[in-house]
Amino acid sequence: MRFLMGEFVRAAEQLRSVISVAEKVIDWPRENTVRARYYLSHALKGVLGDTDDEGNEIEASAKTELELFLRMDDTGMGTRYAGKYPMLFDYLVDWEHRLVTPRKPQPMPVP
Repeated sequence: MRFLMGEFVRAAEQLRSVISVAEKVIDWPRENTVRARYYLSHALKGVLGDTDDEGNEIEASAKTELELFLRMDDTGMGTRYAGKYPMLFDYLVDWEHRLVTPRKPQPMPVP
């Protein structure tokens, strides 16, 4: 939430902590860690600007992993959200952990 509030220094600290713990936990979903790294990259850029080397490297790595996950997507949502990275990274994680995409699936149409 610190990221969404524009508190980038505190957000970066929290995201680094979460990522550190997540990488030690066996059953933590990789998708969540990838998304956390994406937001960490943007928190670092919020503090240091778009030329921050660490932020750019972390973002590039997260986007590479995103592409690997999207290759396994057979719903077409990856294509639907193409180029909208916050939505794509949210799409990776379970519904209850999303920030910018709808948290509940759309109701199925009645035949």
